[in-house]
Amino acid sequence: MTFPFSHTGSVTGPLQDPRKLRDKLVGELEKLDARKIVWTEDEVAFRGGIFRLVFSHNLLVAITSGRVKFTQESGLTHIEYRLRFTEMFIVATALVIGWIGLPMYFSKETLAHEWGFQVLCWIWIFGGNYVFTVFRFKAFIGRVVAGHE
Repeated sequence: MTFPFSHTGSVTGPLQDPRKLRDKLVGELEKLDARKIVWTEDEVAFRGGIFRLVFSHNLLVAITSGRVKFTQESGLTHIEYRLRFTEMFIVATALVIGWIGLPMYFSKETLAHEWGFQVLCWIWIFGGNYVFTVFRFKAFIGRVVAGHE
């Protein structure tokens, strides 16, 4: 699956011990209150999501689950990640339909039957969270790589 359900990205950094890098990432994910963190030699899987008791600015709120894989090649460490946004997709769609779409449909206003406004609201709610989270997660992985010693 691709947009809007998931995003795949990568970061490349200096050659590092993948186990130490993995341990650093696990520690940072624990600070973000990630659920079900599972790791192997070269991979970390985690769950985030909107249905956790965290502040709304928590990086993992929009991310339903994620997987980060470490590989080494040509003297560099490559970090590939895949993020899923299923919960945010469902919540944003339900908000637009339930709190915006239905009241507009039953109102007498001129916008009542305009799908364009609802699409704009969905792009604002889901798209904004998606884009901000993609950029923030890439920066987060970059900080983990740079902060590793």
